[in-house]
Amino acid sequence: MNTLVSSLIRHFFVVITVLFITVIGCSDDPVSPGESKPVDATTIGVDGGTVEKGDLKITIPPGAFDKNYDISVSEVADDGAFGENIKSATYSIAGLPQEFHKPLKIAIKYDGNLSADKFLAIGNEFYNELKNTTSIIYDLFEAIDSAGFIVTELSVISSIDFNKGNSLSTLSADNSKKLASIVDLTKTYETKHFKIKYPILLSQDVVELGETLESVFEIIVNDFHYFNDDSNPVNVVIRHQKESADYYAIQRTDNKYEFTINISRTDLSIKNFKRIKEGIVDVYIDFPIKIFYSRIKNKNWKIENYHWLNAAFFSWAEKHFTDDPNFKYPNYFIENAISPFKGLQFGAGNDEEIYWNHGYGMASLIEYLVENTSFGMEGFIKTYRNITNDIDPLSSLIKNVDGQLVEWLSDFYKKLINNEIYELPKDHFIKNANISWDINGSSDTLKIFNAQDPNVDTYLDLSAKLFKINLNHKPTDESYKMRLTMKGPVTQFGLYLHVWGIQNNETVYLSSISGEYYYEIPNLKNSYDKFLVCLVNGIGNPPYIGESDIDLKVQIGNNFDGDGGQSNFNFNKCNMEIFVNKLFSRQDGTEFEQESIQPLSASGEMIGNRFLANYNLNSGMFVGTVEATLNESADTIKLLNWTHEYTVSSPSTYQKTEITALDIPIFNQSDGIYKVTGSQTCAKLITYKYYQNFQGGVTTLKAFECNSTSYVEIRLYKQE
Repeated sequence: MNTLVSSLIRHFFVVITVLFITVIGCSDDPVSPGESKPVDATTIGVDGGTVEKGDLKITIPPGAFDKNYDISVSEVADDGAFGENIKSATYSIAGLPQEFHKPLKIAIKYDGNLSADKFLAIGNEFYNELKNTTSIIYDLFEAIDSAGFIVTELSVISSIDFNKGNSLSTLSADNSKKLASIVDLTKTYETKHFKIKYPILLSQDVVELGETLESVFEIIVNDFHYFNDDSNPVNVVIRHQKESADYYAIQRTDNKYEFTINISRTDLSIKNFKRIKEGIVDVYIDFPIKIFYSRIKNKNWKIENYHWLNAAFFSWAEKHFTDDPNFKYPNYFIENAISPFKGLQFGAGNDEEIYWNHGYGMASLIEYLVENTSFGMEGFIKTYRNITNDIDPLSSLIKNVDGQLVEWLSDFYKKLINNEIYELPKDHFIKNANISWDINGSSDTLKIFNAQDPNVDTYLDLSAKLFKINLNHKPTDESYKMRLTMKGPVTQFGLYLHVWGIQNNETVYLSSISGEYYYEIPNLKNSYDKFLVCLVNGIGNPPYIGESDIDLKVQIGNNFDGDGGQSNFNFNKCNMEIFVNKLFSRQDGTEFEQESIQPLSASGEMIGNRFLANYNLNSGMFVGTVEATLNESADTIKLLNWTHEYTVSSPSTYQKTEITALDIPIFNQSDGIYKVTGSQTCAKLITYKYYQNFQGGVTTLKAFECNSTSYVEIRLYKQE
């Protein structure tokens, strides 16, 4: 078994040298350990055996000795070499051979508590020929704790061969005489706010550790404002552990805690102060969080719903403690920078991967609030005070921000994309705009981004979406422009739109509008080739876990409000005609054919890319619903559903018509006419039902057929 000295020489040469000199210094004069108590020697031979005296026991395994030796043990006075660090009686061991073939096991009993830095000190008596003096030089052996004994092995070959060292060539050792005792090598170092208990072998690092602790504490006190400068000293213990730093706290009164920080001995020994500092920061961020969570009154919100907020504060705090002069953004932020767009409360839940990643990305929101609003640095501790009242994490945060929610939320997204919060690659949000529209020709004049598009989906409360518009085909007429309009589920209030041009794969900010307005980009002929659009949803109520259908309409044209053809998309009227050969069946079983036009008409409105009508006319005489859904370029009605009912009391009549048509193409763009003719009519007319009850006589549409004269015609237009 290697001794501590030999195993640490590579890493702690300075410490070992200092310790070595100190021990020599304590015993430079001829040593008189004290009067030995007479004991009988124990003879040990090749079969091995044990020698015991007081609290010391030596075990010699078979084969260790090659002949008989008389071993004696006596308790002697402490020579003072280790001062207050000695933790047992000192024993003199005499009669051991110069060499033995197997390690000897030495055990000493102890009382009380020992630190992790406990050793058995085995001293050899050395004679200095030049000075004609005798000294004891100690070797420290790693020891284990076993049932109240400290146990080590005395190696076959001494860990330090002093006779071969040039600097000690005048020393000669007598291995037959040894001293043994337990040594606990810990000391205490105090700074203004910390009391550090450390291994003596790490003395050269404890000062820098104290400086690191104080530097973190200064920021916590002066910037974060949740520790007092006159707080009692914090206990710090150096120990073997996986984490660079952790802590435990014992509550003494309602607002008083006994706080202890544990520091990794491994990190300290290799001077990894960067990791230690990060660990200390985590301790000071985590401590108040845990305290406030323990005070939550009703706990309607489970603790896991707050994890993303914790992660956000941890990530945000990195900026305030980093030594990097080129700091751009926190660790793990860039791969999660898009998180706020998913919804500020998106990370509430117990999925660890989701809440950590969401929290890392939400560091940008904390940074924005601290630097741009009334939230400030104190907002951290105020947020957790709100949480004790059982308020959801997002509401707890928002309560500390003055001003209109939608306005500062909108400004946050704008600044985030403009790189005014963290310095990200200039094309980062361009690459993350996964919803797009390619304008490839003159027929690409309309795009409705709505919840029916799986790439868009609904908007969670307090969220945003990024859209990229690629102007691959530019108009030749300078009067053509792009109009962007938002439509919320009930009102446009609470919505915001930000628009950027894209040049050389970088964003150029153009403008922002609130939801009740539209935004136009003029002269597309000479404009940017690409655009980045951010639609911000500021709609929602605590705890902000709802969702909304929101439409973004993009139009290309030069006359959105007049007779500008397809650019005029403010349809409020829909007419329909069906001309097919119909086979009717009467209640008495007779049938008849009829080839006639059935006209229908309804007033409604466009919501996104859908024309919707729900009418009730003449006191219930005409009742019906219409839904006509256009495709992205508005050149096809992808789906039409029309239900129409007619009721009069005299003579008693009730009629009901149900129609479903698919993929009706544009026929006359300037008039807004969509039409299919001939034999294709029946392929597009999926459902055509008719029912009539006239004074008790029932007639139904049994079947229909199409020929060269058949057609379905739908007209969408604006009626002034």
